[in-house]
Amino acid sequence: MLRIMLVSAIGLRSYQWSESLNSRLQVNLDRKMTLFELVEHFDHCLSRLRVNEAILDLVAMSSVPCLEPDASIIEKEAAKSFTPSVFATVQFSIKAAKKYIAIEIEDDGCGFLYF
Repeated sequence: MLRIMLVSAIGLRSYQWSESLNSRLQVNLDRKMTLFELVEHFDHCLSRLRVNEAILDLVAMSSVPCLEPDASIIEKEAAKSFTPSVFATVQFSIKAAKKYIAIEIEDDGCGFLYF
């Protein structure tokens, strides 16, 4: 359940994550493999995935994204919470949202401008 929630947070659906994993496991798969060779192959593929994930975790824990001096509180918290690659996506969305201006118009015709 946690894996699906984390994957969903970065924009993938659970079936997309499953399909991605299946495609990685099926690399160099041969119909003539014995059951033992098939299990060995999957074990090797999963080991590679675990090592890659551990390396990415280490990089994420040991690096801090570079923030602009006027970074918002949301951006600072996102930098602490997400991996560098996910944070780049979140940061792009935050910067895009900063470009919008909200105007509130009251019933009496008075307007308020928010940046």
